[in-house]
Amino acid sequence: MRADLALDRGHEILLPFGITAAFTSLWAELLVTEIRVGINGTDPSIVAPLALDKIENETHTFVARIDSWILPFLNVYGIYGETWVDSSMGLTIPKPGPGPPTIVLPIRVNFNSPTYGAGSTLVVGYKSWFAGVDANYTRTDCNEFDSEIKKKTVSIRTGLQGRSEWLKKAVRIGTMYIDRRTRLEGTTLSGTVVDPIRFELDQKFADPWNFLFGAIWQPSLSWNVTVEGGGGPRQQVTAVVAYRYGTWGTGV
Repeated sequence: MRADLALDRGHEILLPFGITAAFTSLWAELLVTEIRVGINGTDPSIVAPLALDKIENETHTFVARIDSWILPFLNVYGIYGETWVDSSMGLTIPKPGPGPPTIVLPIRVNFNSPTYGAGSTLVVGYKSWFAGVDANYTRTDCNEFDSEIKKKTVSIRTGLQGRSEWLKKAVRIGTMYIDRRTRLEGTTLSGTVVDPIRFELDQKFADPWNFLFGAIWQPSLSWNVTVEGGGGPRQQVTAVVAYRYGTWGTGV
């Protein structure tokens, strides 16, 4: 449906262009899919047997987003921002030679690096009901640890909206799938004859799914504020402030 047809029928649609600031904190358990270790500074290679304690991960992301509704139901956007990652784990590796047969190696990775990506959103609605599907891809590179995070996210949300005299508001629920692949590389010391130890870890979320719940406040056509929480295997909190502008052309 073109924008002019929607407006002529009395539908209220979002202004076509937007600038958004969003902050997300996320806590999740990670699963290591492959471990490579090199002793005495050698290049990391796959070593077995290896044991890894539970990995706790905390991630905070602040991004700015520029978007455009190219159709009243289809939005495209670009993302740029900063990601802070703090992961801690304990790695047990076999030790060659005499003495204790294994080395327990604590590993902590703490860094912040730029994040960039793109995505799109498809929405539908009828009267006070609405639903949407959002998909995006982002990448975070960390030169300090020669590491990278590649993340594909798909979220589905549905909800109800209403309007008082001066405020439009909505509540929504949904679910989110995150395929996050992380490669961590670094060098650490164990205090033994095998130092330095180089390591490479490939990680992903232990469970990629969680559920969402949130609310939206829109005091005007130009401004809206969103808060959203996530529960289940992965916990997260997101706060979003968006400013929208522009006018719809008659041919769009």
